[in-house]
Amino acid sequence: MQSLSRAKIMGHIYLIQMQRWKRFMLFPYLDRPNTHIHVVSSVQDIPLPATDDTQILVFGLPSPEIETFADKHHIPIWQVEDGFIRSCGLGAHLTFPLSLNLDPVGIYFDTTRPSHLENILEHHVFTPDEIALAQQVHQALLENNINKYNIGNDSFSLPKQAAGKTVILIVGQVEDDKSIRYGTEHIFTNQKLLETVRQNNPDAFIIYKIHPDVLFQERMGKIQDDAVQLADLIVENTNINAIFPDIDELHTMTSTSGFEALLHGKKVVCYGRPWYSNWGLTSDYIPIPRHTRKLTLHELIAGALILYPTYVDTSGQHTDILTVIDIIKKQKETSVSKTKKQRLWDKRIVQISQLLHFVKSSKNPWLKLIQLIRLLYRK
Repeated sequence: MQSLSRAKIMGHIYLIQMQRWKRFMLFPYLDRPNTHIHVVSSVQDIPLPATDDTQILVFGLPSPEIETFADKHHIPIWQVEDGFIRSCGLGAHLTFPLSLNLDPVGIYFDTTRPSHLENILEHHVFTPDEIALAQQVHQALLENNINKYNIGNDSFSLPKQAAGKTVILIVGQVEDDKSIRYGTEHIFTNQKLLETVRQNNPDAFIIYKIHPDVLFQERMGKIQDDAVQLADLIVENTNINAIFPDIDELHTMTSTSGFEALLHGKKVVCYGRPWYSNWGLTSDYIPIPRHTRKLTLHELIAGALILYPTYVDTSGQHTDILTVIDIIKKQKETSVSKTKKQRLWDKRIVQISQLLHFVKSSKNPWLKLIQLIRLLYRK
């Protein structure tokens, strides 16, 4: 066992073929002393020989070209994904993330190989202070009804037909999502998952929840018309936290909603290999041999929500998860009474304030502003 903490990136960081929106949301997370951000079109634009502090940063998984180049020239690759308590709104709607997972080992959704999160959960010696903080975080999430995106209708009522039955929630996913490609072996579609759960639980009352990106962004993952014969209830724009009190179990391929269900004390059945599986807290169809440790729920929370992510507030300053929970709580309270146009203006105000903080925090604000403009508008 050893002590592991949040990974910190610094040095010369190369962003390869990265969209402007993603560059923008990365700035507060990379705004550290001795950090220099470079936007390049391909790995061929990285100066060679590489210095010891040269790093490559990508969202999700690196391409084979990037991996080959990095291996050849001994350049570390950092992979980035949204944190598990992210925002009050979807990333697809360009809502700024209050947390990101920056990983120098792998990335949490690719369980075919290790990640920094997995190393924390497998090897870290959790201290009493970390467990106490995890308990505090757990309580705050439940009391304030907070999850990853905090979207959807908060009203839900279970039909009378469910009385006396085991109630199972199946969460749909985006089927071309990399967490399915790298986290499942037998079931790759929402339709197949629904069929399997119904076959294994013929007498259960099954609720199927459509993924927001499938519902609103037309992403891959629609179920067939005969799904009404497999699911007793199909829900669309409903906040998953509103459903948790009425269910007994959650069944999923790899969705992070399984982790959220654990926070609510529900039985979780995993048909794939999500990062939170195989630690003794879930029922698992596929083993992960590297997961040899049995964790408590608060050790899982400490690893996934305290030690692994990086958090920033709405001004772009680094902060902690309890502050982020408080920010999301206030955003939820104010967004209820606001129109869609007002919420859009709120996002723009947050973006402008983050830009101002990024510039003002520099010893040479004008130079920082010029660098920022070059980074944002370079193709």
